Amino acid sequence: ILKYLWKGFFKMIKKLKVPIILGTVIVSLLATTIISNAAFTNPTSTNSDYDRDEAYSYMTDYTEDYNEDEYPYYSSDGDCTNFASQVLRAGGMDFTSRSTCPTTNHWYYYYDSWGWGRTGTWTKAHQFRQHWGDVNNQGLKRAYKMTNYTVSSALSNLSTIRSAVKKGDIIQHTKYVGGQTYHSQIVYSKPIGDITIANHSGIDGDAFESFEDFLQNRINLGRSTDYVSVIQIKYGNW
Repeated sequence: ILKYLWKGFFKMIKKLKVPIILGTVIVSLLATTIISNAAFTNPTSTNSDYDRDEAYSYMTDYTEDYNEDEYPYYSSDGDCTNFASQVLRAGGMDFTSRSTCPTTNHWYYYYDSWGWGRTGTWTKAHQFRQHWGDVNNQGLKRAYKMTNYTVSSALSNLSTIRSAVKKGDIIQHTKYVGGQTYHSQIVYSKPIGDITIANHSGIDGDAFESFEDFLQNRINLGRSTDYVSVIQIKYGNW
Protein backbone atom coordinates (compact mmCIF):
# COMPACT_ATOMS: atom_id res chain seq x y z
CA ILE A 1 0.00 0.00 0.00
CA LEU A 2 2.78 2.42 0.94
CA LYS A 3 4.49 1.72 -2.37
CA TYR A 4 1.44 2.81 -4.36
CA LEU A 5 0.81 5.82 -2.12
CA TRP A 6 4.43 6.94 -2.64
CA LYS A 7 4.14 6.59 -6.42
CA GLY A 8 0.87 8.52 -6.40
CA PHE A 9 2.46 11.28 -4.34
CA PHE A 10 5.29 11.74 -6.83
CA LYS A 11 2.86 11.81 -9.76
CA MET A 12 0.86 14.52 -8.03
CA ILE A 13 3.97 16.62 -7.31
CA LYS A 14 5.18 16.28 -10.89
CA LYS A 15 1.79 17.32 -12.24
CA LEU A 16 1.74 20.38 -10.00
CA LYS A 17 5.39 21.16 -10.82
CA VAL A 18 6.17 21.86 -7.16
CA PRO A 19 9.70 21.21 -5.81
CA ILE A 20 9.89 19.25 -2.55
CA ILE A 21 12.53 18.95 0.13
CA LEU A 22 14.25 15.58 0.32
CA GLY A 23 16.60 15.22 3.26
CA THR A 24 18.70 18.37 3.51
CA VAL A 25 18.66 19.44 -0.15
CA ILE A 26 15.93 20.92 -2.31
CA VAL A 27 15.47 18.78 -5.37
CA SER A 28 13.36 19.74 -8.32
CA LEU A 29 11.61 16.76 -9.86
CA LEU A 30 11.58 18.54 -13.20
CA ALA A 31 15.32 19.21 -13.36
CA THR A 32 18.54 17.33 -12.85
CA THR A 33 20.47 19.98 -10.94
CA ILE A 34 20.46 20.31 -7.17
CA ILE A 35 19.31 23.73 -6.01
CA SER A 36 20.90 25.40 -3.00
CA ASN A 37 19.66 24.76 0.50
CA ALA A 38 20.06 26.99 3.52
CA ALA A 39 22.16 24.99 5.95
CA PHE A 40 21.34 27.41 8.78
CA THR A 41 20.45 31.02 9.49
CA ASN A 42 21.18 32.75 12.79
CA PRO A 43 19.68 36.03 14.10
CA THR A 44 20.55 39.12 12.05
CA SER A 45 22.45 40.49 15.06
CA THR A 46 25.05 37.71 14.76
CA ASN A 47 28.62 39.07 14.52
CA SER A 48 27.27 42.60 14.09
CA ASP A 49 30.66 44.05 15.10
CA TYR A 50 32.45 42.42 12.17
CA ASP A 51 34.14 45.29 10.32
CA ARG A 52 33.95 44.53 6.62
CA ASP A 53 36.02 47.59 5.73
CA GLU A 54 38.94 46.38 7.86
CA ALA A 55 38.64 42.91 6.34
CA TYR A 56 38.70 44.48 2.87
CA SER A 57 41.79 46.55 3.71
CA TYR A 58 43.59 43.46 4.94
CA MET A 59 42.78 41.58 1.72
CA THR A 60 44.03 44.55 -0.30
CA ASP A 61 47.34 44.52 1.56
CA TYR A 62 48.02 40.80 1.87
CA THR A 63 46.27 38.77 -0.83
CA GLU A 64 49.31 39.00 -3.10
CA ASP A 65 51.73 39.43 -0.23
CA TYR A 66 52.20 37.90 3.24
CA ASN A 67 51.84 39.33 6.72
CA GLU A 68 54.94 37.56 7.94
CA ASP A 69 55.27 39.85 10.93
CA GLU A 70 52.24 38.21 12.53
CA TYR A 71 51.62 34.86 10.85
CA PRO A 72 53.54 32.06 9.12
CA TYR A 73 52.90 31.06 5.52
CA TYR A 74 51.89 27.42 5.02
CA SER A 75 53.21 26.56 1.58
CA SER A 76 53.16 22.75 1.91
CA ASP A 77 49.49 22.24 2.86
CA GLY A 78 48.14 25.41 1.26
CA ASP A 79 47.68 28.76 2.96
CA CYS A 80 44.06 29.43 1.99
CA THR A 81 42.36 28.89 5.35
CA ASN A 82 45.17 30.51 7.30
CA PHE A 83 44.61 33.60 5.17
CA ALA A 84 40.81 33.44 5.52
CA SER A 85 41.22 33.33 9.30
CA GLN A 86 43.56 36.32 9.17
CA VAL A 87 40.94 38.31 7.26
CA LEU A 88 38.23 37.49 9.81
CA ARG A 89 40.56 38.45 12.63
CA ALA A 90 41.44 41.72 10.89
CA GLY A 91 37.71 42.40 10.70
CA GLY A 92 37.50 42.10 14.48
CA MET A 93 36.24 38.56 15.02
CA ASP A 94 37.08 37.51 18.56
CA PHE A 95 39.24 34.58 19.52
CA THR A 96 37.61 31.90 21.61
CA SER A 97 39.07 30.65 24.86
CA ARG A 98 42.32 28.67 24.60
CA SER A 99 42.89 24.98 25.23
CA THR A 100 45.81 22.58 25.25
CA CYS A 101 43.61 20.29 23.13
CA PRO A 102 41.35 22.58 21.08
CA THR A 103 38.26 21.28 19.30
CA THR A 104 36.28 22.76 16.43
CA ASN A 105 34.57 24.98 19.02
CA HIS A 106 37.86 26.89 19.39
CA TRP A 107 39.41 29.41 17.00
CA TYR A 108 42.57 31.43 17.69
CA TYR A 109 46.20 32.05 16.72
CA TYR A 110 48.94 33.18 19.11
CA TYR A 111 51.96 31.29 17.78
CA ASP A 112 52.59 28.41 15.40
CA SER A 113 52.08 25.37 17.60
CA TRP A 114 48.81 23.44 17.64
CA GLY A 115 47.13 23.48 21.04
CA TRP A 116 47.81 26.46 23.24
CA GLY A 117 49.32 28.36 20.29
CA ARG A 118 46.76 27.84 17.54
CA THR A 119 43.74 25.77 16.54
CA GLY A 120 43.10 23.44 13.65
CA THR A 121 40.13 25.66 12.78
CA TRP A 122 42.57 28.47 12.01
CA THR A 123 44.47 26.60 9.29
CA LYS A 124 42.41 23.58 8.15
CA ALA A 125 39.53 24.19 5.75
CA HIS A 126 37.31 21.36 6.99
CA GLN A 127 37.69 22.30 10.66
CA PHE A 128 37.18 25.97 9.79
CA ARG A 129 33.82 25.02 8.24
CA GLN A 130 32.88 23.07 11.37
CA HIS A 131 33.52 26.21 13.43
CA TRP A 132 31.99 28.98 11.32
CA GLY A 133 29.45 26.77 9.56
CA ASP A 134 28.63 23.11 9.89
CA VAL A 135 29.42 19.73 8.38
CA ASN A 136 26.43 17.39 8.09
CA ASN A 137 24.58 19.40 10.76
CA GLN A 138 27.54 19.18 13.13
CA GLY A 139 29.26 22.46 13.91
CA LEU A 140 29.37 25.61 16.00
CA LYS A 141 27.52 27.61 13.31
CA ARG A 142 29.21 30.80 14.42
CA ALA A 143 28.48 32.69 11.19
CA TYR A 144 25.20 34.43 10.42
CA LYS A 145 24.27 32.08 7.60
CA MET A 146 25.53 29.21 5.48
CA THR A 147 24.07 28.09 2.16
CA ASN A 148 25.20 25.03 0.20
CA TYR A 149 25.36 24.44 -3.55
CA THR A 150 26.94 22.02 -5.95
CA VAL A 151 29.52 23.58 -8.26
CA SER A 152 27.13 23.38 -11.20
CA SER A 153 24.21 24.89 -9.26
CA ALA A 154 26.49 27.61 -7.84
CA LEU A 155 27.38 28.62 -11.39
CA SER A 156 23.71 28.56 -12.40
CA ASN A 157 22.81 30.64 -9.33
CA LEU A 158 25.77 33.01 -9.49
CA SER A 159 23.53 36.09 -9.50
CA THR A 160 21.77 34.87 -6.34
CA ILE A 161 25.08 34.26 -4.57
CA ARG A 162 26.39 37.62 -5.75
CA SER A 163 23.35 39.38 -4.27
CA ALA A 164 23.76 37.60 -0.94
CA VAL A 165 27.46 37.95 -0.19
CA LYS A 166 29.36 40.99 1.02
CA LYS A 167 33.06 41.74 1.28
CA GLY A 168 34.70 39.63 3.96
CA ASP A 169 32.29 36.69 3.61
CA ILE A 170 33.72 33.22 3.07
CA ILE A 171 33.25 30.67 0.29
CA GLN A 172 34.48 27.11 0.82
CA HIS A 173 34.80 24.10 -1.47
CA THR A 174 34.27 20.45 -0.55
CA LYS A 175 34.99 17.28 -2.51
CA TYR A 176 31.98 15.18 -3.49
CA VAL A 177 34.02 12.03 -2.96
CA GLY A 178 35.07 11.81 0.69
CA GLY A 179 33.39 15.04 1.73
CA GLN A 180 36.57 16.89 2.75
CA THR A 181 36.61 20.67 2.53
CA TYR A 182 39.73 21.60 0.59
CA HIS A 183 39.73 25.33 -0.19
CA SER A 184 38.71 28.64 1.40
CA GLN A 185 38.12 31.95 -0.38
CA ILE A 186 37.08 35.42 0.75
CA VAL A 187 34.70 37.77 -1.06
CA TYR A 188 36.63 40.90 -2.09
CA SER A 189 34.37 42.79 -4.51
CA LYS A 190 31.45 42.35 -6.86
CA PRO A 191 32.12 43.43 -10.45
CA ILE A 192 29.15 43.30 -12.82
CA GLY A 193 27.95 39.72 -13.16
CA ASP A 194 30.71 38.15 -11.04
CA ILE A 195 32.40 38.02 -7.65
CA THR A 196 36.08 38.77 -7.13
CA ILE A 197 37.53 36.41 -4.56
CA ALA A 198 40.74 36.83 -2.61
CA ASN A 199 42.60 33.64 -1.85
CA HIS A 200 45.94 32.10 -1.15
CA SER A 201 46.79 28.83 -2.90
CA GLY A 202 44.15 29.41 -5.59
CA ILE A 203 44.25 28.58 -9.30
CA ASP A 204 46.68 31.45 -9.86
CA GLY A 205 48.44 31.07 -6.53
CA ASP A 206 47.98 33.93 -4.09
CA ALA A 207 45.73 36.23 -6.06
CA PHE A 208 42.42 37.91 -6.74
CA GLU A 209 40.36 35.67 -9.01
CA SER A 210 37.00 35.47 -10.71
CA PHE A 211 34.56 33.25 -8.82
CA GLU A 212 32.81 32.42 -12.08
CA ASP A 213 36.09 31.30 -13.63
CA PHE A 214 36.90 29.21 -10.56
CA LEU A 215 33.58 27.39 -10.79
CA GLN A 216 34.03 26.81 -14.52
CA ASN A 217 37.49 25.43 -13.83
CA ARG A 218 35.99 22.91 -11.39
CA ILE A 219 33.47 21.84 -14.02
CA ASN A 220 36.19 21.50 -16.67
CA LEU A 221 38.02 19.19 -14.26
CA GLY A 222 34.94 16.99 -13.94
CA ARG A 223 34.06 18.19 -10.46
CA SER A 224 30.62 19.70 -11.05
CA THR A 225 29.16 17.69 -8.15
CA ASP A 226 31.61 19.05 -5.58
CA TYR A 227 30.02 21.27 -2.96
CA VAL A 228 30.23 25.02 -2.45
CA SER A 229 29.44 26.51 0.97
CA VAL A 230 28.67 30.23 1.07
CA ILE A 231 29.30 31.46 4.62
CA GLN A 232 27.93 34.92 5.40
CA ILE A 233 29.75 36.11 8.50
CA LYS A 234 27.19 38.75 9.34
CA TYR A 235 23.97 40.18 7.92
CA GLY A 236 24.17 43.12 5.54
CA ASN A 237 26.59 46.07 5.36
CA TRP A 238 28.56 45.90 2.12
